Amino acid sequence: MQTRKAIKRAISSNSTPIVPKAAPKVAKAKKIKKELKIEIVKPQAPPETSSTLVKPKLQVVKTEHLPSQEAPDNWETLYRNIQEMRSKADAPVDTMGCTELYSGQATPVEKRFQILISLLMSSQTKDEINAGAMKRLNEHFKSFNAEKAANADTALLSSLITPVGFHKTKSKNIVKVGEICRDQYSSDIPDTIEDLVKLPGIGPKMGYLALSCAWGKNEGIGVDVHVHRICQRLRFTKKPKNPEATRNQLESWLPKEKWQEINKLLVGFGQQICSAKSPNCTNCLNDPICPKDFSGEKISPKK
Repeated sequence: MQTRKAIKRAISSNSTPIVPKAAPKVAKAKKIKKELKIEIVKPQAPPETSSTLVKPKLQVVKTEHLPSQEAPDNWETLYRNIQEMRSKADAPVDTMGCTELYSGQATPVEKRFQILISLLMSSQTKDEINAGAMKRLNEHFKSFNAEKAANADTALLSSLITPVGFHKTKSKNIVKVGEICRDQYSSDIPDTIEDLVKLPGIGPKMGYLALSCAWGKNEGIGVDVHVHRICQRLRFTKKPKNPEATRNQLESWLPKEKWQEINKLLVGFGQQICSAKSPNCTNCLNDPICPKDFSGEKISPKK
């Protein structure tokens, strides 16, 4: 007779070991978790890019390729009232705009170049500061021109145009514009909007103003922050996303004979009456009929 221990050994030797079925799943789960963890901790490296991102220029869209827009109600009355309020022509833009800043010694070619440079410096800069910068450039270089700009030292230019906004960047652009105008346009400036906006620091607003003020061409409206803001308040435009949208909407209905005058008209109006933060509505002839579309603005109208 087999002893109890012998029977137990026999059963143990003849039996198939029982392996828990859950074990592989647990091991697999741990493996997946580990793999997922590795993917999260070590993401794919982003592509190398330049440390300075260059914001693309707004694309110039010809008005004839856009759908027409009906002229707003009573726009002529609103426009005539603004003309009356601006009849004295005593706003900063009237005495310190781009057409007032060229040297008395400038040749026609130099005059056009100086108008372009004053426009280039005008963004994010008050007229008084821009006028002072142009005066210093003309005095130092004895009438600034493309040749002198191309050969100028950027540090010197930067010191001369300070405190113009972004003066360091603009001084570099002035040199580049001088080189392009000297080498490609016989020291003159381009006479088409397509070529003007290719110049460093020149966008559609400056390009159309250069065509108008330097070449006498009436090909588009120069829309700056004043024109953009006021046109929306008067509902001359319908919620434009940017100044180029404002230009396209305006040009679709405003008579072309007013395209050249509207920039200076509305800029001066914005400087004296319809300012950005505190519009003087009580002293505005349009107060009774103005739509006063201040949507999206934070303002405190004067009482």
